Amino acid sequence: MRKMITIAAVLVAIIAAAAPVAAAPPEEVTLHGPSFFDGSGTFATIDEAGLLCPSGTTSDVFKKTSPPEGQSPNVINMQIRKLFVCDDGSGSFEIKLQVQIPVSIDMDNWPTFSWVVVDGTGDYEDLKGNGSGFAAYPIFGSDPWPIGVYDVYEGRMHLPGN
Repeated sequence: MRKMITIAAVLVAIIAAAAPVAAAPPEEVTLHGPSFFDGSGTFATIDEAGLLCPSGTTSDVFKKTSPPEGQSPNVINMQIRKLFVCDDGSGSFEIKLQVQIPVSIDMDNWPTFSWVVVDGTGDYEDLKGNGSGFAAYPIFGSDPWPIGVYDVYEGRMHLPGN
């Protein structure tokens, strides 16, 4: 009998040790900043939980557009992978965007996107999250054509195990 109790206690200890650690609940986050057509940009965060660094730079690491050139769509679709590098040295994270750009843009019809975190380094190695966003308004250069947009990302993020 004593041997069975010991075996049962060992089994309970093994099962308890193997149980997954409860993940921290996702936190509301907003990232915003200019995104230029050359792939560069900056960002700032609104993050009451302090999950992310306050600011940094962005760069496009991948960009694909469809439909193929020459077709006449109502919406242009883009897939972009964007790297966010924190100014404070805490790390970086990469976000994949699925962008929909209406062919006829007006003040009520700006590009929108969905996003998901796909990679991270440093403090953000295990970062998870997703959301949606929009290009808030164009950024004009020295001529009358926009050279970028002001992006707003809204969603939820978390670091499992924290």
